[in-house]
Amino acid sequence: SQWSERARAQVLAVLPQVSTLAAEFTALEVVLMGRTAHVTRGESVDDYSIARDALAAVEAAALEDRIYIALSGGEQQAVQLARVQAQIWSSPDAHLLLDEPTANLDPAQQHRMLGVARTFARRGVAVLVILHDLNLATQYADSVLVLKQGRATAYDPPNEIFTAETIHSSFGFRALVVPHPSRPVPLIVPE
Repeated sequence: SQWSERARAQVLAVLPQVSTLAAEFTALEVVLMGRTAHVTRGESVDDYSIARDALAAVEAAALEDRIYIALSGGEQQAVQLARVQAQIWSSPDAHLLLDEPTANLDPAQQHRMLGVARTFARRGVAVLVILHDLNLATQYADSVLVLKQGRATAYDPPNEIFTAETIHSSFGFRALVVPHPSRPVPLIVPE
């Protein structure tokens, strides 16, 4: 609360569940909006470079000149992820909040989206992701906070938190928790 809005926006980026935009901006222009907190007198060469790097990081560089509202839902989500990444691209100790970023994405896009978030986390960014797909959480999260009716019921690494008991008491369904066939994480299979 002691920080200015500009200072806060330089280190905290939020990708909401739904991002609506009606104007005919290009994908690059949308990503450049993420640089607003860093711009003083118009975008610099560095801002354009960061925006292009952010598009490349989400495998959407080819969309740069396309009109955002003409893109598919998955393409729009990739551009929005690039926008929030551009917002905190060079900020130390940044925080990235993603609210259900995989909603309405196909499986390949879901893994690409979370892989990008994971890469950002490896750079030292604190990443908080809200997910409803427990198997995606097991594969990408370092720690998981389980909520039931807005209250925390468990908080631990995925290997420790996802048990049949926790799943049943928190989500109200029975599941088998088995070793993933190719990763060192649990696989959750509804009974």
